[in-house]
Amino acid sequence: MLDQSQVKSGLSNWKEAVILVDSFLGWEKDFYPGILAGVLTLKFLIIWYWDPTLLSFLAVTGIWLSILDYLGPKVLAQVFKPENWTHEKETKYEAVCENIVSGLTKCTAAIKMCHEAKEKKPVVHFAATVTSLLVLSWIGNRINNFFLL
Repeated sequence: MLDQSQVKSGLSNWKEAVILVDSFLGWEKDFYPGILAGVLTLKFLIIWYWDPTLLSFLAVTGIWLSILDYLGPKVLAQVFKPENWTHEKETKYEAVCENIVSGLTKCTAAIKMCHEAKEKKPVVHFAATVTSLLVLSWIGNRINNFFLL
């Protein structure tokens, strides 16, 4: 099972970015929702204009994630100096890591519950799974492929 120390060490190169993203998604400043809406709108406009196939979209997304994974820690180390790391930031970082562990624990519990339901009531599980997938398929058919992302 994943614990907080593993998450903290895994994200250690991204500490400053994790705190900024948490602040941004928590809408700690009044203008963050506007920026978020603008960025998401721009993302969907680019995808709409580009109109890629799913495979092309996944490949380009993988390329961008690889570049970010390689360059991100190097750029962050240059922009954010280690001597600027405070106790307040460390406390916030620990809280974010704790929330990540909590979310992963809940996902694991949901998957475990699904497996248990399959073992105890396989017919109900099968019916629920097929119905959910049919509804998802219908929604995917009604709405353009990438607007579901």
